[in-house]
Amino acid sequence: MLTDVRRTRTLLAVTIALSLSSLGGCVTGAAADNPQPPASVEKRREVMERETAAHTPPARVPPADKASTTGEVPAAIMNLFVDDLTLRAVVRREAISVVEAVQLNWPDGSLGCAAPHTAVIQGVTPGYRVRLAANGQTYAYHSDLRGHFLVCDSGIPMPPAQRKAGDKAPTE
Repeated sequence: MLTDVRRTRTLLAVTIALSLSSLGGCVTGAAADNPQPPASVEKRREVMERETAAHTPPARVPPADKASTTGEVPAAIMNLFVDDLTLRAVVRREAISVVEAVQLNWPDGSLGCAAPHTAVIQGVTPGYRVRLAANGQTYAYHSDLRGHFLVCDSGIPMPPAQRKAGDKAPTE
């Protein structure tokens, strides 16, 4: 019985020794792969700057008010906006002035004017932003390249104006 205890202890000691030697090899190998940190502050700063430069965060999509400008608005699209504003503000075309008109890339399908609690198509959407003035107010028109548009009023999207049966054109 005493010999069984000795064998068990011996096997246990051998197992522990083998485990420690294999761990020691790993630690020794890891230490060999990672040299000691640079001794001077300047050297450490250089190493930190290299590591920081290698791990730059991904670029983010610009917010709607910082959409990238790429060109001008075609006359056909501009006419859609002006026609809408003649109905919306009840003014003649001559009373409307252009404050801003640019082609740009919207960060998503909301055209820079997402309605609260609505799903939005994710992906850059090429389009236009036009600000028109009439009756002392400014109206922001946001659209895609095909002319689908909305009026963005303080961040709230409004659909295009519609002429009702019996409405007359403005006579001012």
